[in-house]
Amino acid sequence: MSFIVDERDWLILNLLYENKNITHIAKKLTLAQPTISSRIRQIEKRFGISIFVRTKKGIQLTIEGEFLAKQAKNFLKMMQSVDDNLRNMKEVPSGVLRIGASTFSAKYILPDLLSRFKLKNPNVEFKVISGYSRDIVQQLYEGNIHVAFIRG
Repeated sequence: MSFIVDERDWLILNLLYENKNITHIAKKLTLAQPTISSRIRQIEKRFGISIFVRTKKGIQLTIEGEFLAKQAKNFLKMMQSVDDNLRNMKEVPSGVLRIGASTFSAKYILPDLLSRFKLKNPNVEFKVISGYSRDIVQQLYEGNIHVAFIRG
């Protein structure tokens, strides 16, 4: 029995759930659309299922496809957690700190904080997501970010 071993397959499934558009997924991953379609067919063959059906409005995930896409999201989070933890086990802090911030915080508060932090931790990279506080809190609950700066 073979398994999906390529992390990209899980990423494709996750993006399929989020975008429901193969062309958008191909652009996001900088791959050709036939490559994405081929990977999806291989995943379907591996599990003996159909992941989606085509409709007039685009594609609709099957029950099995939705299940796989949710598992893909869990898998990608687990892999990110493993990667983060392994990087944090090093003596010198390194890795990516994922930060969510309200637009105000991202514009006026974070630049100074991050520049001072970077001086003490040069091997740490930042990924900052800005938006409405309620969306940032949701990202924190879902485990997509490590820390949040919000208003209120």
